[in-house]
Amino acid sequence: MKKMKLVSFWLAVFSLSVYGWSLAGVLPDTGQTKCYDASKQIACPQPGEDFYGQDAQYAGEPQSYTLLQDGIMVQDNVTGLIWESKTNDGSVHDKDNGYTWYDSNRETNGGEDGTPGDGTDTEDFIKSLNSSNFGGFSDWRLPTVKELSSLLNNDTSAPAINTYFFPHIRQCGYCTSDTSVKDSNLVWRGYFWSQYMWDTPITPTAKSDRFCVMAVRGEAYFTNNFVDNGNGTVTDTSTGLTWHQEINVNKVTWKDALSYCENLTIAGYDDWRMPNVNELQSIVDYTKVNPIDGLLPVMAGANWSSTSANAAYAWSVGLDSGGIGQ
Repeated sequence: MKKMKLVSFWLAVFSLSVYGWSLAGVLPDTGQTKCYDASKQIACPQPGEDFYGQDAQYAGEPQSYTLLQDGIMVQDNVTGLIWESKTNDGSVHDKDNGYTWYDSNRETNGGEDGTPGDGTDTEDFIKSLNSSNFGGFSDWRLPTVKELSSLLNNDTSAPAINTYFFPHIRQCGYCTSDTSVKDSNLVWRGYFWSQYMWDTPITPTAKSDRFCVMAVRGEAYFTNNFVDNGNGTVTDTSTGLTWHQEINVNKVTWKDALSYCENLTIAGYDDWRMPNVNELQSIVDYTKVNPIDGLLPVMAGANWSSTSANAAYAWSVGLDSGGIGQ
């Protein structure tokens, strides 16, 4: 969403405030290290100056990876997840392989199987990894939308990922295991080449489309646990973040949203700030039609994050849908 806009097409924007940035080793940082105004990169502002409080000024848990077994897998040292490394060798791991989304298990497919293929659907792909005991493991699976999102690096683009550890990332949608609860024919996908307003990194798309796939293994990503503090705030004990229970319903620019959050004093705290895109997405539950916990406020449309998509646009999260866009 353009930083100078009060309303981007039909999407109203507002700010949601959060204090604390000890992420308990769960949420990787977005990777953003540069600061921007509404149109260009700038020197990071000082407290009290316009555009102070953006993503680059609050460091989270740095993204950290380790290559395993000569690089056939990548371990995320923050989330603990282990990812399949894509290749360029024509094997089952080749980056150019495409798959339709298919899950024959009605308990996990959201009510719609998807499109089967003769060795070219996602279920076949995952079965092939597990039957071959790839990397010594037989518990490979598709990632959830939050797990795939955790790989996005907002300090680079095209692709927006650490290419040293993930060198073979295609310009295509990477599918997740999450069916859209609002339309069982759609599945959430991630896109690492987003740099223009029509490129949305996280959005639902038809299960019949062809996808890239990057398998993952490990304990499923964190589950939110919200606690009402009884003082107008809610703490998510899974991330260590505390959220303001009220929203600023006024339509504001990105600059004004940053300032609004920085100048709040609530529940005895004066270190409130605007959440980055990973933090804002963290409160979304993609398994529910109403994806935000009842303890938190929600308003239809896009909601500012402190993370810039590029010089003129910032990432926003639809808290009524879970989509991420500019």
